[in-house]
Amino acid sequence: LHLSIRRQRQMCIRDREIAITFDDSPRFAKGYFDGPTRAIKLIETLRKHDVEQVAFFSVSQNLDDEGKNRLNAYNDAGHIIANHTHTHPDFNKLSLKQYSEDFLLADSHLSHYKNYRKWFRYPYLREGDTIEKRDGMRELLKQKGYINAYITLNNYDWYIESLFQKSIKEGVKMDFSAMSRFYVDVIMESIEYYEQMAITHLGRSPKHVLLLHEMDISCLLYTSDAADE
Repeated sequence: LHLSIRRQRQMCIRDREIAITFDDSPRFAKGYFDGPTRAIKLIETLRKHDVEQVAFFSVSQNLDDEGKNRLNAYNDAGHIIANHTHTHPDFNKLSLKQYSEDFLLADSHLSHYKNYRKWFRYPYLREGDTIEKRDGMRELLKQKGYINAYITLNNYDWYIESLFQKSIKEGVKMDFSAMSRFYVDVIMESIEYYEQMAITHLGRSPKHVLLLHEMDISCLLYTSDAADE
């Protein structure tokens, strides 16, 4: 019954349009995989499942030598690189001037990538806690030719990742097959939840944008050999 429900969900989703995006790249990689291994596995996984292109919203302060190589790998594989600020700050805790400078610094570090797009995603999806900050940042994006890379589908993949890395660190024996099913179920349930919300408030199913994070479980749990890892 459980597998039957999952298949029905997957069949329904196939008729919808969903763009896949990964935030925080190149995200810290000092757990199950190192950075180069994560990049290889994620690229291979996307290719295996015929996902031709995703967007990596990138935090430019993470561009040490390894981080640059990882982002180069995503870029060279044909994926989009986009702006997620320099230090991943919370707009509600900074002035408009401070936040704008952080955004522009990221632009200067990221704009040389061949597949760079002027798409900006607010860290924590927070667009400012005052009208002045909200409108000021929107005007800056407009001046610089950026679009606000909103999402329509959210989830708790980052929390699942934290539990996974904690278990690995503590030497807990992992059932990768069960974890994979759990991870997929959480993603599918979030898609269904926000899809129904859109239909309720918009009266239609939009072209969805899924928020994920560039981390180990993003590639590990979709591979056919996960149970052997």
